Amino acid sequence: MRLPLRVLAGVLVLAAIAPAAAGAATRDVTTAPVRTVRVGDVDLAYRAVGAGPPLVLIMGLGGTMDAWRPELVQRLARRHRVILFDNRGTGRSTTGIKAITIRTMAGDARGLIHRLGLRRPDVMGWSMGGFIAQELILDHPRDVDDLVLAATSAGGRGATLPAPEVIGLLADLANADEVLGLLFALPADQGHADAYVASIVRWPDFTIALSPAAVAGQQQSSIDWLVGAGAYARLGRLRARTLVGGGTADVVLPAPNQRALARRIRGAELVLYPGTAHGFLAQEPARWAARVERFLAAG
Repeated sequence: MRLPLRVLAGVLVLAAIAPAAAGAATRDVTTAPVRTVRVGDVDLAYRAVGAGPPLVLIMGLGGTMDAWRPELVQRLARRHRVILFDNRGTGRSTTGIKAITIRTMAGDARGLIHRLGLRRPDVMGWSMGGFIAQELILDHPRDVDDLVLAATSAGGRGATLPAPEVIGLLADLANADEVLGLLFALPADQGHADAYVASIVRWPDFTIALSPAAVAGQQQSSIDWLVGAGAYARLGRLRARTLVGGGTADVVLPAPNQRALARRIRGAELVLYPGTAHGFLAQEPARWAARVERFLAAG
């Protein structure tokens, strides 16, 4: 996926005028090297930053680990060893031979946890990454401690589907302008969108590359999750402490999805950010990171 000239131009301007302190704020995480580890039939690329209890971040549809906003990762890495990784077929991870499904990707996440020797890490999933996180903890509850679900859904009876025109936009992940339009409430939040792009391209060897197989697999498995059973019927047995977050202006997985998750998961905490969209955690990285920190610290 290539960034269009308009977006790239905005990135260059923002990078030029950004104060020196902004670069210093992200220096530690953006210099973290990319490593790979063999998990089953795939080589998974990952970064590990910070120190402390482990926290695994699982990316959403069509995203690589470079789509996490560095400011968010930097804040979380103050108290945690944060693990970012590319799902199979995205970024620097190989595609493998298994069908790309939510359950397959949950198995990849579990394999990564075991290969890195992480002992009951906390897990945060964004969007499709939240589907994966739910599958992971439901299938392997002893492998995960606390759970954070951002802008995601339980699927099944708990799903509020996006409008047909939004589904059409999700089918074209190669159009960066349209993707940004789904993450942020444009044009009102154009400034936040531009700042997000300027931030993520600071990752070294920045890439948002996707294999055709990964695109097709992630899109189809996400649809199957939402319109099928998802995790909704199984969430009653979930005992992990859970934080659910979202934006009230989200058109991809609207806020009723997060409300349904919070109702269904016993004791779950819910926080919704008014006026923010699917990329609420990229628009409000400091506020969301602080909320996640407080939640994890209370466990």
